[in-house]
Amino acid sequence: MAESQRLDQQKADSMVLLYNTYATMFPNDSMSVEYLFRAAEIQMGLNKNEECIKSLSFIQKRYPNSKIMPMLLQFKAFVYDDKLQDFDNARACIDELIEKYPESELIPNAKAYRVMIGKNPEEVFRSMDTTMVEDN
Repeated sequence: MAESQRLDQQKADSMVLLYNTYATMFPNDSMSVEYLFRAAEIQMGLNKNEECIKSLSFIQKRYPNSKIMPMLLQFKAFVYDDKLQDFDNARACIDELIEKYPESELIPNAKAYRVMIGKNPEEVFRSMDTTMVEDN
């Protein structure tokens, strides 16, 4: 591993630690949920996908009424789908998003994404092609 990659990973790990420490010290601060979400994003970027899922689940449990919950569920679905190939849990996250937050601006994308979970790009393209033919 190149020295710069090692330093970048160290910086990223340090950021995760700082975000988590802040949220632990100030759990009721309005920025804590945001910092925990950023930490989860960094974890995914480092391919620490199981840790990312644990972080997202922690946020859900600790801050169930947070305004970021729809985005969190969509992100969690993506990690399950794309990174872990856990398609059932990915669908469950999208279903929860659709059920609990029907007024969210993310709903149209979530519904479209749910159809694509677990499919390879060719399958998605074929299903889009079929839909386009049926619409005409």
